[in-house]
Amino acid sequence: MMRHYGEDPNGQRTLAVLEEIISSISNKQDLESLESEYLNTITHLIPAHATALYLLQPNRIEPKRISARGVDRDFLLYYEKQGRDLDPLRHWITRQRVPNQSQVLLGLKGWQHHPVYNICWCSVHRFCHAVSHCQWR
Repeated sequence: MMRHYGEDPNGQRTLAVLEEIISSISNKQDLESLESEYLNTITHLIPAHATALYLLQPNRIEPKRISARGVDRDFLLYYEKQGRDLDPLRHWITRQRVPNQSQVLLGLKGWQHHPVYNICWCSVHRFCHAVSHCQWR
């Protein structure tokens, strides 16, 4: 049973959860299994509705591989075409070459007022409208 981040103000449980995650991904034999296990367990440490893992290429902005949980594949493809160039998190990660969390970078209010939020929200709205439209026909 996985524990969740923030249960212990001294950080002992956080370290225990991190240890469990590392242990669970350490015995994977291939990249797909490792990605899947990571995406399934990381939300026990960092609460999120959606997670993504980008394998970056040296000296390139475009990812070599993207794996995600909690996000529709069509939405992810739309984001890669329309939102990636505006995304401050993506810029930070490709410059620094280290992971970061979206809420830490801008906070919820910052994201809601950023242009990439409008692109992503419009994409979800169009997708939902298309699905509801198709269901009624």
